[in-house]
Amino acid sequence: LNINYYDALNNPNDPYGDEELDIRRFLLSQSIALVFQGIPGIYIHSLIGSRNWKDGPRLTNMPRSINREKLDLDLLEQQLLDDGSRRAKVFSQYTDMIRKRRAERVFHPLARQTVLDLGDAIFALARTSDDGNEIIIALHNVTCEPISLTIEPELWNKKFGLSLSARAKLTDLISGTTIELDSSDSHYSVQLTPYQFAWLKTTAAKINIESTLKPKGISKVPDTFNSPVGEQYEPKQFKAK
Repeated sequence: LNINYYDALNNPNDPYGDEELDIRRFLLSQSIALVFQGIPGIYIHSLIGSRNWKDGPRLTNMPRSINREKLDLDLLEQQLLDDGSRRAKVFSQYTDMIRKRRAERVFHPLARQTVLDLGDAIFALARTSDDGNEIIIALHNVTCEPISLTIEPELWNKKFGLSLSARAKLTDLISGTTIELDSSDSHYSVQLTPYQFAWLKTTAAKINIESTLKPKGISKVPDTFNSPVGEQYEPKQFKAK
Protein backbone atom coordinates (compact mmCIF):
# COMPACT_ATOMS: atom_id res chain seq x y z
CA LEU A 1 0.00 0.00 0.00
CA ASN A 2 1.22 3.51 -0.79
CA ILE A 3 0.59 4.91 2.66
CA ASN A 4 2.52 5.60 5.83
CA TYR A 5 1.87 2.92 8.46
CA TYR A 6 0.87 5.42 11.16
CA ASP A 7 -1.73 6.89 8.79
CA ALA A 8 -2.86 3.44 7.68
CA LEU A 9 -4.09 2.96 11.25
CA ASN A 10 -5.35 6.50 11.82
CA ASN A 11 -7.36 8.87 9.65
CA PRO A 12 -4.91 11.49 8.34
CA ASN A 13 -7.78 13.70 7.12
CA ASP A 14 -9.67 13.92 10.43
CA PRO A 15 -9.19 17.47 11.80
CA TYR A 16 -10.79 16.43 15.09
CA GLY A 17 -8.75 13.29 15.65
CA ASP A 18 -7.54 12.36 19.12
CA GLU A 19 -3.74 12.27 18.82
CA GLU A 20 -3.25 10.44 22.11
CA LEU A 21 -5.64 7.71 20.99
CA ASP A 22 -3.98 7.59 17.56
CA ILE A 23 -0.55 7.12 19.16
CA ARG A 24 -1.90 4.40 21.45
CA ARG A 25 -3.45 2.57 18.48
CA PHE A 26 -0.22 2.80 16.50
CA LEU A 27 2.00 1.63 19.38
CA LEU A 28 -0.36 -1.29 19.98
CA SER A 29 0.35 -2.45 16.44
CA GLN A 30 4.09 -2.19 17.09
CA SER A 31 3.75 -4.12 20.36
CA ILE A 32 2.22 -7.02 18.43
CA ALA A 33 5.32 -7.16 16.24
CA LEU A 34 7.65 -6.94 19.24
CA VAL A 35 6.13 -9.82 21.21
CA PHE A 36 6.18 -12.39 18.39
CA GLN A 37 8.90 -15.03 18.05
CA GLY A 38 11.81 -13.96 15.90
CA ILE A 39 13.50 -10.60 15.41
CA PRO A 40 11.19 -7.66 14.65
CA GLY A 41 11.91 -5.33 11.74
CA ILE A 42 11.49 -1.71 12.85
CA TYR A 43 11.11 0.96 10.21
CA ILE A 44 12.72 4.34 10.98
CA HIS A 45 9.55 6.24 10.12
CA SER A 46 7.59 4.04 12.56
CA LEU A 47 10.17 4.63 15.30
CA ILE A 48 9.79 8.40 15.02
CA GLY A 49 6.06 8.57 14.33
CA SER A 50 6.14 9.88 10.76
CA ARG A 51 2.97 10.58 8.81
CA ASN A 52 2.27 10.65 5.08
CA TRP A 53 4.80 12.71 3.11
CA LYS A 54 2.20 14.19 0.80
CA ASP A 55 4.72 16.12 -1.31
CA GLY A 56 6.78 12.96 -1.94
CA PRO A 57 4.84 11.45 -4.86
CA ARG A 58 4.69 14.82 -6.61
CA LEU A 59 8.40 15.53 -6.16
CA THR A 60 9.63 12.07 -7.16
CA ASN A 61 6.81 10.92 -9.45
CA MET A 62 6.75 7.73 -7.36
CA PRO A 63 3.60 6.92 -5.32
CA ARG A 64 5.61 4.90 -2.79
CA SER A 65 7.52 8.05 -1.77
CA ILE A 66 4.58 8.94 0.46
CA ASN A 67 6.18 6.63 3.04
CA ARG A 68 9.79 7.63 2.36
CA GLU A 69 10.08 11.19 3.55
CA LYS A 70 13.56 12.72 3.34
CA LEU A 71 14.21 13.92 6.86
CA ASP A 72 15.82 17.19 7.88
CA LEU A 73 18.12 16.22 10.77
CA ASP A 74 17.98 19.60 12.53
CA LEU A 75 14.19 19.71 12.39
CA LEU A 76 13.90 16.09 13.51
CA GLU A 77 16.12 16.71 16.54
CA GLN A 78 14.02 19.75 17.50
CA GLN A 79 10.84 17.68 17.27
CA LEU A 80 12.30 14.88 19.37
CA LEU A 81 13.29 17.42 22.02
CA ASP A 82 9.73 18.72 22.20
CA ASP A 83 8.01 16.42 24.71
CA GLY A 84 4.61 17.51 23.42
CA SER A 85 5.24 16.58 19.80
CA ARG A 86 3.89 13.43 18.18
CA ARG A 87 7.39 12.34 17.17
CA ALA A 88 8.73 12.67 20.73
CA LYS A 89 5.78 10.79 22.22
CA VAL A 90 6.08 7.90 19.76
CA PHE A 91 9.89 7.74 19.97
CA SER A 92 9.94 7.81 23.78
CA GLN A 93 7.34 5.07 24.22
CA TYR A 94 8.66 2.95 21.35
CA THR A 95 12.26 2.95 22.63
CA ASP A 96 10.96 2.19 26.12
CA MET A 97 9.28 -0.95 24.73
CA ILE A 98 12.52 -1.93 23.00
CA ARG A 99 14.49 -1.56 26.23
CA LYS A 100 12.00 -3.68 28.15
CA ARG A 101 11.92 -6.32 25.43
CA ARG A 102 15.71 -6.63 25.41
CA ALA A 103 15.77 -7.15 29.17
CA GLU A 104 13.48 -10.21 29.11
CA ARG A 105 14.63 -13.77 28.39
CA VAL A 106 11.15 -14.73 27.22
CA PHE A 107 11.69 -12.58 24.13
CA HIS A 108 14.62 -14.62 22.87
CA PRO A 109 13.89 -15.18 19.12
CA LEU A 110 13.34 -18.92 19.67
CA ALA A 111 11.66 -18.87 23.09
CA ARG A 112 8.38 -20.70 23.24
CA GLN A 113 5.31 -18.91 21.90
CA THR A 114 1.68 -19.81 22.54
CA VAL A 115 -1.15 -17.98 20.77
CA LEU A 116 -4.12 -17.49 23.11
CA ASP A 117 -7.56 -17.50 21.52
CA LEU A 118 -9.49 -14.99 23.62
CA GLY A 119 -11.91 -13.83 20.93
CA ASP A 120 -11.81 -11.18 18.23
CA ALA A 121 -11.40 -8.20 20.58
CA ILE A 122 -8.07 -9.26 22.08
CA PHE A 123 -4.88 -10.36 20.37
CA ALA A 124 -2.94 -12.37 22.92
CA LEU A 125 0.02 -14.67 23.14
CA ALA A 126 2.29 -16.06 25.85
CA ARG A 127 6.08 -16.30 25.72
CA THR A 128 8.02 -18.63 28.03
CA SER A 129 11.70 -18.32 28.99
CA ASP A 130 14.16 -21.06 28.06
CA ASP A 131 14.43 -22.30 31.66
CA GLY A 132 10.64 -22.39 32.02
CA ASN A 133 10.65 -20.10 35.04
CA GLU A 134 9.14 -16.97 33.52
CA ILE A 135 6.09 -16.27 31.37
CA ILE A 136 4.89 -13.04 29.78
CA ILE A 137 1.28 -12.83 28.66
CA ALA A 138 0.95 -10.12 26.02
CA LEU A 139 -2.59 -8.74 25.77
CA HIS A 140 -3.76 -6.27 23.10
CA ASN A 141 -7.19 -4.68 23.10
CA VAL A 142 -7.65 -4.06 19.38
CA THR A 143 -11.00 -2.29 19.83
CA CYS A 144 -12.16 1.21 20.74
CA GLU A 145 -14.04 -0.16 23.75
CA PRO A 146 -12.79 -0.99 27.28
CA ILE A 147 -12.47 -4.69 28.04
CA SER A 148 -12.53 -6.70 31.26
CA LEU A 149 -10.69 -10.01 31.24
CA THR A 150 -10.41 -12.83 33.76
CA ILE A 151 -7.26 -14.95 33.84
CA GLU A 152 -7.76 -18.28 35.60
CA PRO A 153 -4.36 -20.04 35.88
CA GLU A 154 -5.71 -23.57 36.25
CA LEU A 155 -8.13 -23.20 33.33
CA TRP A 156 -5.57 -21.46 31.07
CA ASN A 157 -2.97 -24.11 31.83
CA LYS A 158 -5.33 -26.82 30.62
CA LYS A 159 -6.71 -24.87 27.66
CA PHE A 160 -3.47 -23.37 26.32
CA GLY A 161 -0.81 -25.74 27.66
CA LEU A 162 0.73 -23.07 29.88
CA SER A 163 2.29 -23.42 33.33
CA LEU A 164 0.94 -20.40 35.17
CA SER A 165 1.45 -20.41 38.89
CA ALA A 166 -1.68 -20.12 41.00
CA ARG A 167 0.20 -18.08 43.60
CA ALA A 168 2.38 -15.57 41.73
CA LYS A 169 1.41 -11.97 40.96
CA LEU A 170 1.29 -10.42 37.49
CA THR A 171 3.42 -7.36 36.73
CA ASP A 172 2.65 -5.27 33.66
CA LEU A 173 6.03 -4.29 32.19
CA ILE A 174 4.41 -1.52 30.14
CA SER A 175 2.56 0.39 32.87
CA GLY A 176 4.46 -0.89 35.91
CA THR A 177 1.27 -1.92 37.68
CA THR A 178 0.86 -5.16 39.63
CA ILE A 179 -2.17 -7.44 39.57
CA GLU A 180 -2.68 -9.65 42.62
CA LEU A 181 -4.43 -12.99 42.51
CA ASP A 182 -7.99 -12.97 43.83
CA SER A 183 -7.64 -15.67 46.46
CA SER A 184 -11.39 -16.19 46.73
CA ASP A 185 -11.60 -18.00 43.40
CA SER A 186 -7.98 -18.03 42.16
CA HIS A 187 -8.15 -15.62 39.23
CA TYR A 188 -6.70 -12.32 38.04
CA SER A 189 -8.92 -9.46 36.90
CA VAL A 190 -7.47 -7.39 34.05
CA GLN A 191 -8.92 -4.14 32.70
CA LEU A 192 -7.84 -2.83 29.29
CA THR A 193 -8.78 0.61 28.00
CA PRO A 194 -9.33 1.16 24.24
CA TYR A 195 -6.21 0.10 22.32
CA GLN A 196 -4.31 -0.61 25.52
CA PHE A 197 -1.72 -3.38 25.57
CA ALA A 198 -0.05 -5.09 28.50
CA TRP A 199 2.97 -7.38 28.93
CA LEU A 200 2.07 -9.33 32.05
CA LYS A 201 5.11 -11.04 33.57
CA THR A 202 4.84 -13.85 36.09
CA THR A 203 6.76 -16.81 37.40
CA ALA A 204 5.74 -20.23 36.15
CA ALA A 205 4.91 -23.46 37.90
CA LYS A 206 7.51 -26.21 37.42
CA ILE A 207 7.34 -27.75 33.94
CA ASN A 208 9.16 -30.25 31.80
CA ILE A 209 11.37 -27.85 29.83
CA GLU A 210 12.74 -30.43 27.40
CA SER A 211 9.27 -31.43 26.24
CA THR A 212 7.67 -27.99 26.06
CA LEU A 213 10.32 -25.53 24.93
CA LYS A 214 11.77 -27.17 21.83
CA PRO A 215 10.62 -25.24 18.73
CA LYS A 216 9.27 -27.41 15.95
CA GLY A 217 11.97 -28.80 13.72
CA ILE A 218 14.73 -28.29 16.30
CA SER A 219 15.93 -31.41 18.08
CA LYS A 220 17.79 -29.56 20.82
CA VAL A 221 17.21 -26.25 22.53
CA PRO A 222 20.12 -24.11 21.22
CA ASP A 223 22.85 -23.00 23.58
CA THR A 224 22.09 -19.43 22.54
CA PHE A 225 19.06 -19.59 24.82
CA ASN A 226 21.51 -19.22 27.68
CA SER A 227 23.39 -16.23 26.28
CA PRO A 228 23.31 -13.16 28.52
CA VAL A 229 20.94 -10.33 27.80
CA GLY A 230 22.59 -7.74 25.55
CA GLU A 231 23.43 -4.23 26.54
CA GLN A 232 20.49 -1.99 27.24
CA TYR A 233 19.41 0.13 24.28
CA GLU A 234 19.89 3.80 25.05
CA PRO A 235 18.45 6.25 22.53
CA LYS A 236 20.56 9.23 21.53
CA GLN A 237 20.22 12.19 23.85
CA PHE A 238 19.41 15.09 21.57
CA LYS A 239 20.75 18.52 22.45
CA ALA A 240 19.31 21.73 21.13
CA LYS A 241 21.70 23.80 19.09
